Amino acid sequence: MIVFAICIFLNALIGVVFKLFDRFNLDTLTAIVVNYFTCVIVGSVVLGRFAIPIDLFSKTWFPHAIALSAMFPTIFFLYSKAINTAGVGVSTIFQKISLIAPAVVAILVFGEPLSALKAFGILLAILALFLLQYSKDITLKSEGLKYLILVFLGSCFIDTYLYLLEAYKIAPNGDIEFVSTLFLFAGIFGLAYLIFDAIRFKNKSSSKDILGGVLLGIPNFFSIYLLLYLLGIGWNGSTVFPVNNVGVLLLSVIFGVLFFKEKINSTKLVGILLAVSAIYLITFH
Repeated sequence: MIVFAICIFLNALIGVVFKLFDRFNLDTLTAIVVNYFTCVIVGSVVLGRFAIPIDLFSKTWFPHAIALSAMFPTIFFLYSKAINTAGVGVSTIFQKISLIAPAVVAILVFGEPLSALKAFGILLAILALFLLQYSKDITLKSEGLKYLILVFLGSCFIDTYLYLLEAYKIAPNGDIEFVSTLFLFAGIFGLAYLIFDAIRFKNKSSSKDILGGVLLGIPNFFSIYLLLYLLGIGWNGSTVFPVNNVGVLLLSVIFGVLFFKEKINSTKLVGILLAVSAIYLITFH
């Protein structure tokens, strides 16, 4: 349970770093790319040697790492488009309700137990996600809805793919070599997009963008590694993904109040109560 709490905390910390990006006017794309390469360095430190194996191309998980790594910067691009056209709140909702996909696969395909209380907890988790991000300013336009749906489907793809890799023991127990390779190629794909962006829009990166990427990469590595580790040591997917997503959003709201002087209205307060209830029901039933 302590590892799970750390995983949720580090995921929420990522949101804090992104808020600091806005406050200090960092180039998010540059920071994201630097973050991926930082994750490789962190993985190497944890492993005690360079985390990308010499026999990389013969690894059974190699093609899966390529497929997932291509999705990482793609989802980032779609998420940024969704934010620009539909707002941060509703974009975050569509990203986080991806918890549905791996939970459904875990229950229907792998036969994970589902009690009535746990099912109710998952429904409460989804409702809590909406309430924690709800704003009167939320509006949905056709262009924004397109990106929201793509963000949801892409996030479902990533979460479910990660779960299946662990369930079928393709990259078991949070394989650090796999996780690091995943980030390496995400960085390569992201770097290609960054170069294209720099040529097209004449954008330039600064040292503070690089520093922001380093600060992001440290918790980001562990957010993926610990998620796979939890699945590897026996935590059910129908528990890990719902609790992780709602827990991250709950903690993000708390961080917002403590560090960014954000206010809690009655809607968010109800969302907090539902989130706590959902975490309890899903975890212990």
